[in-house]
Amino acid sequence: MSDLWFLSAEEKARVRAYDEQCRLEIEAENHPPARRDILQELKTASEAEALASIRYWMEDIGALLAVREKWPTDPAIRDRVNFLIRMAQYEIDNLMEEIQSERQS
Repeated sequence: MSDLWFLSAEEKARVRAYDEQCRLEIEAENHPPARRDILQELKTASEAEALASIRYWMEDIGALLAVREKWPTDPAIRDRVNFLIRMAQYEIDNLMEEIQSERQS
């Protein structure tokens, strides 16, 4: 700062403030970024995907129930819809088990 003899006190204060700001920015850039927990990110993404799939299967079950209600006397439709609902429930159960196992690990 001794080489700034030609500046007023106010100008020297602004230079010091600017120097401090630059020092802090450089210090922040030199710090390594925080380590990401990639495993946790993968678990979170996997769970979100499983929950989205469960919602999808639940919507399918709702549509199948609507089909079954529309033709209640047709045994072929009833049997096919019941089969598809059981299949969707099986998939939902598998996804729920997957979510539970991921949460426990």
